[in-house]
Amino acid sequence: MQNRFFLRRFVCMVTCLFLLLSPLTVTAEEPNALPAPDTADASTVYLYHLSGDLVLYEKNADAVIDAGATAKLMAGYLACRELEGQLGRTLFLTPDMLTTNLGGYFRFGLSEGDVIRVDQLLYLAVCAGYNDAFDVLAYLVSGSVEAFVADMNREAAALGLSNTLFTDPTGIDDSSRTTAKELAVIARLAYEHPLYKSISSTTQYRIMTETIAEKTVKNRNELISSTKNYNSKCRGLCVGSTNRAGNCVVTVAEYNGEACLSIVMGGVDKDKVNTAYPLTDALVEWVFKAYSYREVISPDTVVCTIPVTVSDMTTEVNVRTAEGLSCLLYGGAEIGKDVTYSIRLLHSELEAPFAEGTFVGYVAVVYRERVLGTLPLYTAEGAERSSFIGSLKAIQALTQNRPLMAGVIFFLTVLTAWIITEQILARRRRHKWDKYFSDKMDYAPHVTRKKTK
Repeated sequence: MQNRFFLRRFVCMVTCLFLLLSPLTVTAEEPNALPAPDTADASTVYLYHLSGDLVLYEKNADAVIDAGATAKLMAGYLACRELEGQLGRTLFLTPDMLTTNLGGYFRFGLSEGDVIRVDQLLYLAVCAGYNDAFDVLAYLVSGSVEAFVADMNREAAALGLSNTLFTDPTGIDDSSRTTAKELAVIARLAYEHPLYKSISSTTQYRIMTETIAEKTVKNRNELISSTKNYNSKCRGLCVGSTNRAGNCVVTVAEYNGEACLSIVMGGVDKDKVNTAYPLTDALVEWVFKAYSYREVISPDTVVCTIPVTVSDMTTEVNVRTAEGLSCLLYGGAEIGKDVTYSIRLLHSELEAPFAEGTFVGYVAVVYRERVLGTLPLYTAEGAERSSFIGSLKAIQALTQNRPLMAGVIFFLTVLTAWIITEQILARRRRHKWDKYFSDKMDYAPHVTRKKTK
């Protein structure tokens, strides 16, 4: 028996150690759910539903990783934000704008003396992903690449991204770092910026200037521009590849008014195929099949009941919301089991009279230990007050008022003592007067006077 006890403890300890030491964090799937795609070909995956504010899938989302080409996401966002009022400005490229040695091999070929507009530079950088275009934009925004990198890090710090650090605008330096969750914050800002979203979602762009021959450049994101990996749901945002960070794809998928952010980092090449693209495509399709908006509470739903006092017509009243609530849920999620209500009432009971629609508290809809939404609660009907029950209630309230009852008892005690004392004193006074008059009274002759002892 003792050996069995120690064996159980040993098994529990080994299991706990295994769970603690496991480096991989993957979102657990629910029973009867559509299984998520295999993510073995990527080191980090993060799926976040923007409009539903819900993490749908994550793998190593908190791990600090090489930012790689996703540094362009912050660089492009800052450039669009700072230069959106100068899109028609014409530039003459100088050596100061092209002195960086971090241009990498993916370059458009900008050179000294080229004439180009700011909007054309943004398309070359944000849409086509050319590194030398980012270098020029860095100079325009901050005066130098080094100052622009400092601005990138300053922006990251202002956003509270403590694990994010940039060392160059394009990621070609391959020493920038971030996490998938922190990268998602930057991606959301970029997606919500109209200019960045528009440029990064453009399929192709035709450029021609006084010094640059006509040329059509394609969006580097193959989910937008490639026939092989095309996905009509995808919009932007940033793609690329570096030696240390591997293949990276950051995009937002839109479908039926919903938006889902997908981040795939550390993708590998198999048979000369960038697996980050088919994985992102599979994840996007899985999201809109596995998840859907469902009504979790309706105005007709009786959330709970509250006891009613001082009414001879009812003893309880139904409580419901004034409006419904629809939330993004996994297909297999069950209302009442996976989705529950957390109710907070202002009163444990209601005293009549009260009208229909009386505010009584709140209900929170909880899914995966996360609050999906909170709605106010109101009574479904009113209740009339009973005068008889009200009187009894008032009497009962008086009897339960300890200070008042103590005062009443004290008063009655004092009054009783005073009355008894007055009675005793009055009796003594009458006795004295009777004795006095009996001694002084002159009786008639025929009346025999009784001697008193």
